[in-house]
Amino acid sequence: MTAETGLFLSLIWPNTTPASNRETVLAKRDKHAKTKGGIPPLLKQPKAEEPTIQFYKLRPAWRIGKIEMCDPYGWHEISKEKLAEIRSKLAALENSTWNDILLTSKKQNHPIPVGDLEDDARRRLRELHLDDVDEVISLRLSGKERVFGIRYDIALTLLWWDPEHKVCASELKHT
Repeated sequence: MTAETGLFLSLIWPNTTPASNRETVLAKRDKHAKTKGGIPPLLKQPKAEEPTIQFYKLRPAWRIGKIEMCDPYGWHEISKEKLAEIRSKLAALENSTWNDILLTSKKQNHPIPVGDLEDDARRRLRELHLDDVDEVISLRLSGKERVFGIRYDIALTLLWWDPEHKVCASELKHT
């Protein structure tokens, strides 16, 4: 502390400690500071614990701001009836947890590494500046029909509606 700072503090915050106690208080403070790594106790900041989200116990939410309204995987081709059907299926999934969706039903709904996507899908991710993600989530709506999105926290940002299973072609076993 400089002399100017000390003078300023004494003007706005007068010392009420008797002179005989002042040395004892300062000695204790200095001793305490040295034993704690030289950092005065008043300058220490408590470590805030990072909130841990137990993702699989949470219910999903959907974000629609990035849905594609163009070919090859655009929502622009959906009829009103089909959109109502998709909305109904996504609403039903909201009653489940991510554990139910991605682990219990992992044959129908699962993450897919970006490297396993078709070339057009990877190219489209680059065009959208989303090529920094490691995986996309595939949600099965019916036979070939899928909805793809990217998970951010508890929400799935919907990207593509894929009625023909073209985002990530699968090979049928035993054929």
